[in-house]
Amino acid sequence: VHNALPPGAYPYGGEEARARTRRQLDLPQDVPVVLCYGQMSAEKGVGTLLAAWQRVRELVPDALLVLVDSLSGHRVVPDVQAELDRLPPASYRVFPATTDVVPFLHASDVIAFPTQLPESFGRVVLEGLTSGRPVVASRIGALPEILSGELGRFLVTPRSPAELAERLVAVLDWRQTDPGLGRACSAFVDEHFPFDAHLTALEEVLHRHRARRRPDARHRNTASGRS
Repeated sequence: VHNALPPGAYPYGGEEARARTRRQLDLPQDVPVVLCYGQMSAEKGVGTLLAAWQRVRELVPDALLVLVDSLSGHRVVPDVQAELDRLPPASYRVFPATTDVVPFLHASDVIAFPTQLPESFGRVVLEGLTSGRPVVASRIGALPEILSGELGRFLVTPRSPAELAERLVAVLDWRQTDPGLGRACSAFVDEHFPFDAHLTALEEVLHRHRARRRPDARHRNTASGRS
């Protein structure tokens, strides 16, 4: 059963929301912003993203990388810190952990999810898409099940900074080259991962397994003297 998002939890954000949240977060208004949030660890591909960001900045000098780190308060992994140290300080911003990533989603143009792990689903991808942002993610685990069809073009090879940089640069200016993409991403989630269908499928699985277990349960209760 595929995962899904509760209705309204990650609302679509248009140009007005983008401008407002950038003011709230003190981010520049007129630059392309790529967001990556979650664990700032090598396993989640942050090192690959930071290596790719050097190439992105060569091609799009004003691009800004925003990192929201769920490991805030812990020591950054040495390999990740080494990649950060290679970047110009003005090319990225690091924010601490938060329970509300919606402002960051709305302030961004593209979401990066360069994980190296065989994700069992990849909820971050759904969150980005439903907010109206294209998501560039690793072709690994269940992620190709989410980024399918037309959105399959946003999949990249894990641990490939060059390919990740190329795909990010290609989509950074989607607001000018493909202005309908944001709505298309949100509509894709509504069509393929509706929450009501998710609940129905879960209920069917639970009922099916409950029916299978019921005879055994009666047998155990009788044997122990319970009815």
